[in-house]
Amino acid sequence: MVTIQRDTDKTPVMRELQCFEVVDTTVPDEWCLFDFGDGVYCLEPKEFGGNFWDRFHDAEDDAERIFELVVERLGALNTQV
Repeated sequence: MVTIQRDTDKTPVMRELQCFEVVDTTVPDEWCLFDFGDGVYCLEPKEFGGNFWDRFHDAEDDAERIFELVVERLGALNTQV
């Protein structure tokens, strides 16, 4: 599964990785791999670790601000390719 930002309302949603073509397997240095056991892993920006997604879905202003900053940073990476 991958988390993407829906075009219509910019909400983050999960989709199956098989729906996408991976064009670059490079993992940015500031990303972290989390092991949840039983073969379940999560690779995401370090800012999204801990209870970030709970806070985001609770509409906490700080979590929403962090989300937007990370999305902007990732968008800037896309323009450099």
